[in-house]
Amino acid sequence: MKSSPKKPKNIEKNEISRKNNSGFSQKILNLFEKKTLFFTFLTILFLGIFTFRNFLLLKYLYFFKDIGSDSVNVEYPAMKMHDRFFNEGIFPNWTFFSGMGFPTFSSLTNDFITNALWNFIKIIGNFQINSVYQFPFFVLYYILIIGILSYFYLRSLEISKFTASVGTILFSFLGFTIVASSWNLHFDIVRGIILLFAFEQFFKKNRWYFFPIAVLYISSNLYYIYLFGAFLFIYATFRFFDEKGFQLKQFSTFIIKLSGLAILGVMINLVFALPVWMMIFNSPRVSGNSALFNQMAKETEVSHFLEYVTAVLRTFSTDLMGNGNNFKGWQNYFEAPTFYCGLITLLLIPQIFGFLNKKQKIIYGLFLGFWFLILAIPYLRRAFLLFVGDYYRVGINLFVPVVMLFFGLNALQRIEKSYQIQKITLIFTLVGLLFLLFFPYFSKAENVVDSSLQIFVAMFLLIYAGLLFGLSVSQNKILFKSLIFLMVLFEITFFTSQTVNKRLTYSVLEYQAFEFGYKDATILALDYLKTKEKDFYRLEKDFASSSAMPGSLNDAQAQGYFGTASYSSFNQIFYIYFLEEMEIIRRGFENESRWSAGLRGYPLLQSIASVKYHLTKEEKSYLLNTGFSSVGRFEYVVLLRNNYFLPLGFTYEKSISLSEFRKLSKFQKSIMLFQGFVLDEKNAEFNVLTKTFPSLSVQDSVGNFSFEKYSQFIKERKSDTLSITYFSQDKIVGNVNLKIPKMMFFSIPYDKGWKAIVDGQEQILTNINIGFMGLKLDSGKHEIELRYRNPYFAYSLSISLLGLFIFLGLVVFHLKFRREILKSPKVSEK
Repeated sequence: MKSSPKKPKNIEKNEISRKNNSGFSQKILNLFEKKTLFFTFLTILFLGIFTFRNFLLLKYLYFFKDIGSDSVNVEYPAMKMHDRFFNEGIFPNWTFFSGMGFPTFSSLTNDFITNALWNFIKIIGNFQINSVYQFPFFVLYYILIIGILSYFYLRSLEISKFTASVGTILFSFLGFTIVASSWNLHFDIVRGIILLFAFEQFFKKNRWYFFPIAVLYISSNLYYIYLFGAFLFIYATFRFFDEKGFQLKQFSTFIIKLSGLAILGVMINLVFALPVWMMIFNSPRVSGNSALFNQMAKETEVSHFLEYVTAVLRTFSTDLMGNGNNFKGWQNYFEAPTFYCGLITLLLIPQIFGFLNKKQKIIYGLFLGFWFLILAIPYLRRAFLLFVGDYYRVGINLFVPVVMLFFGLNALQRIEKSYQIQKITLIFTLVGLLFLLFFPYFSKAENVVDSSLQIFVAMFLLIYAGLLFGLSVSQNKILFKSLIFLMVLFEITFFTSQTVNKRLTYSVLEYQAFEFGYKDATILALDYLKTKEKDFYRLEKDFASSSAMPGSLNDAQAQGYFGTASYSSFNQIFYIYFLEEMEIIRRGFENESRWSAGLRGYPLLQSIASVKYHLTKEEKSYLLNTGFSSVGRFEYVVLLRNNYFLPLGFTYEKSISLSEFRKLSKFQKSIMLFQGFVLDEKNAEFNVLTKTFPSLSVQDSVGNFSFEKYSQFIKERKSDTLSITYFSQDKIVGNVNLKIPKMMFFSIPYDKGWKAIVDGQEQILTNINIGFMGLKLDSGKHEIELRYRNPYFAYSLSISLLGLFIFLGLVVFHLKFRREILKSPKVSEK
C-alpha cells in the first residue's frame, strides 16, 4: 500500500491554522471578509473624528498661527471672496479684490470636487453656514475619499482584503496628507490615488473608462499633467515589465492606448482647464522674469547633510524633528521631506525581494533605485520637478510614500498567503532602522530630535517585528493579523494626533472676537465709504489686518475692497512687469513676484492706479505731505483721501517709447506717466500709434517737480475721463466725449480675456504703460463696454464637447459590444 504524498510545510501550517482559528474568531474573520470596505471605512472615520475632534467640535479652528499661516493669509481671504460672490449670486470671471485685478477661474475650477460639495453645503444651509467652520470637515471628507480610492486601488492589484484594509489606513493617514491639509493641498493625494486606481483598472481588467475621468480631474493644472504623467509613466513601465516581461512591442501599444485615453480626458476638461493653464504659463514664475527654471537649472550643489537627515528621520515620524514652528529640520515643516507612511512599511519593504525571481528582482531594484537617486541627488530631484522650486512638497512627498507602500503591502500580502518571512532579513532590517533612528546626527545640546518620540518609534518597530515573526510561526494566524491591524490603528492615531494637535491654532472664541484680525477698524472705514462713494476707486493701507505672521497682503479679498497688494503663487504677469519696470520690486526675484505689496509707499503711482483712499495707524503720516488729506478717524485708524486721484479711465494725447522711458530715473518714471503713455517698440501698433500720438523723450521729463506741476498734470488727465454707468467685476460700461483722438488708459492689468466694445463694434485693446490696458479712441461721443471672458472659450468648449461625445460614444460601443459577447452561444453554454 502506497503512502500518501507528503504535504509542503506551509500547506500543513495553513491547514492547522484554519483548524485552530475555528469558532468565534473565525466568524469575526468571515464577517470582516464580507464587509471589509465597510469596516475599513468606519475605522478611518473613527480615527479621523478622534484625531480632529477638537476641530470638529469647534473648540479650535483649522487655521494656523505657525508656518501654516497661509491658511489665514491666503485660504481665508480667498474663501471670503468666494463666499461674497456666492451670497450675491454672481460668479465673475475677473475680480478686482486681488492685486489690481486677476482672473477668478483658477480658484473656482481647480478642484471641482471641493467646490461642488462646498456650494451644496451653502445651499442646504440657506447660505448661513460660515465656511470657516467647514475646513476640518473637508479634511475628514478628503481622508475618507483617499481611503475609499486606496482600497479599490489595492484590490485592483489583487491584494487580499486584510492587507488592503491595512494599506487603506496607511494611505489615508500619510504624513504628507495630514501636513498638506494645513495648506489645503490634501486633494493632491486624491489626484494621485485616482490616477493609480484608474491605471490599474485599465491595466489589469481592461476597464478603460476610468482613466479619462482620472486625467480630467488632474488636468485642471498644467504642471500636474506633467508631474503625475511622469510618475505614471515610470510606474506603468515598472508594472508592465513586472507583470508581462520585457515585451517592448506590447508595451509601446499599451502606452499609446494609455496616452490616447489621457488626451481624451484632457479634451473633456479643456473648457475649464485652458484658462488655468494660461494663468500658470503666463505667470512670473513660468514665463516672466522671475522664472526659476534658468536659475535652478544652473545650480549643481550637493545636498546638505541636514536634508539627508531630515529625509531619514521624517520617514519614521513627521514630528521627530519638531512640529510646526518648532521644526528643526531642512527648509521648513511643510516643504521638507515627509515620507512617513507607517512603521510596519519600513520593516516590510526588504521582505518583498525574498519572494521575487531573478528578473523581478532586477525590475523592482531598478524602480526602487530610481527613487533613491531622486532623493540622493538634489539636481535630479529639481530636474524631475522642472526646477519649479527646491522642495519636496510637490510630487515627491506623495510619490515616495506611494512606492514604499506598494513594496511593503505587496510583501505583507505574500507573507499573509505563505506565512513565510525572511527572518534574517527582518533582523537586519530592524537593526538597520534602529541604527538610523538613534544615530547621533546632532549633539544633545542642539535638541533637534524629539527623544520621547524616538522611544515610541523604537517600541513600535520592535513590536511590529515580533508580530511579523509571530505571524510566520504561530498557528493562530487570526490573532497575529488582528494584533497587526490594531497596532497600525494605535500607531496612526498616536502619530497623527501629534501632527494635528500640537500646532498653534486659533480658537473659535478668538475668531468670533477678531476674525483672525480682519475684523478691525478697517471695516468701520469701509462702511463709511460705502455711504459716500458710488464710483470705482481703490484703497490702500500701510498695515496688515491679519494677525498671522507674516502679515497678509490679501486683506482686500477678506475685507471686500479694491487694493493693489497681492500674495499669490501666480500673480498677474503684467501687473508684475509694471512693478519691475517701475523698480518697486527687483527683476528676477521670485519671492518678490509672489509677495507683492503693490503700490504701497508710492503716492504718485497710486494716483495713476485710481487709489483714492489710504488707511494708516500713524497720527501724522508722510502721505499728508504728498497730496493726501485726513477724512476722519475710525478707532485707531486714520482715513486719508488722495486729492490727486485719477478715475479708472483717463486719457492721453502723447506717448513715450519704452526704450526712452527706461532712460529715466525711478522718480522721473512716475512723473512721466502723467505726461504720456508708455508704448513698447515691440507692439505691433507702435508705428501707427506714434503717428497719432506725438512721442516724448527724456528731455521732456520734469526736473523740478512741484504740487503746481502735479495739479496741472492731474487737470490734463482729468479733462476727458470715462463716466461709468455700469460696473461689475467683469463688465464695465461708460461713455466719453472727445474733441480730439486720444488714448484711454484703464488701470486694469492687460489680459487677453478683456474685450472692448466701442459704439457697438469690437475694438483692439492695446498694452500700454508696461502692462495695462489702453484703448485708442477717435474724436466724438463714444459708449464703451469692457467685458472679460475666459480666453479662447468658444474653441475650448467645442473641443470639450467633442471629447465628451467621443467618450460617451466609446462607452456606448463598449456596452453594446459586451452585451453581444454575453449573448453569444459559447458564452451562454459556459
